[in-house]
Amino acid sequence: MPWVVLRFPESETIEAVPAKWYDKANKLCKFPPVDDHTEKELSNFIIEEYDPLEEWPIHEAVLESQTEFENSEQDSDGSDLVFEHSFPKSKKEQHEKCTPSKSRTHPNIGLENKQEVKTVQETSKPTPTNANAQETAISYLIRIKRTLELQEQKLSEIDRKVDELSTIIRGQQKSTDITDDEVHKKLPLSTLEELGDVEKLLENATNLDNFVIYMRQVGGFDYKESVRRCLKKIFNDQLAVIYSFQGHKGKNPFNKTLICTAVIKSILKLHIDCTSKEVEVAISKWLAKAKERMKKNEEHTINFNLEIKS
Repeated sequence: MPWVVLRFPESETIEAVPAKWYDKANKLCKFPPVDDHTEKELSNFIIEEYDPLEEWPIHEAVLESQTEFENSEQDSDGSDLVFEHSFPKSKKEQHEKCTPSKSRTHPNIGLENKQEVKTVQETSKPTPTNANAQETAISYLIRIKRTLELQEQKLSEIDRKVDELSTIIRGQQKSTDITDDEVHKKLPLSTLEELGDVEKLLENATNLDNFVIYMRQVGGFDYKESVRRCLKKIFNDQLAVIYSFQGHKGKNPFNKTLICTAVIKSILKLHIDCTSKEVEVAISKWLAKAKERMKKNEEHTINFNLEIKS
């Protein structure tokens, strides 16, 4: 029975399955419902080469390779059998030809003939060696599948690092454009006019990349602290209080600014396990507490002045 190694694009996995599960012309494969069966049951379906059922789901699949185990003769007399993937096709025919009812129609079959029939039937039985070889083949294909999946993960990690290094290199290259120092010198921002000036500078792609790198240097042990440290460096509370992330309650929308884009990019590069949504929520909370921070600072200032006078 032939076997095929398939790649399933929808799940980006590779699996070895019996060829009768695969429709090569349409590149479709029937596969047992994964949620309805244990891993052991699924393995048995594959190893035992179950016939596909009508209710099995159909998946898109790309043929990676194909192999076949079949009978072959080791020497000219055909005395030795080589491992095959399923029961010999000739077993049923041999059994039908050698049953007692058949032998009665051929009176010339004697004791020697019966002995030959018995020998052929015993030879046709699958041996433990066949079963072990079958399991070994499946195990080998599964190892290939796992190896390919690990390689895909490593390639994704390499792509991420290359992208990160490219950003750093671009930031280090000298440019005749306005330098990122002109952005840094304007921080922290305290008026809408200052924010507008920085936005114009960040319209230059090189300046934006450099600003992302600069924000990453602020650091933080997690993404929430990094968000607080970045925004505190960019804004004072007098300006932050007139902003919300999406512009709710008549405030200015921070998510429409290039500064916001740079902050989110820098946090995602610094903390690769967090998501854009988590960073956006952290920014929104920091902006929402600007009024509370202003009130606390005013109280501290009043108390400090009273202590000096006393």
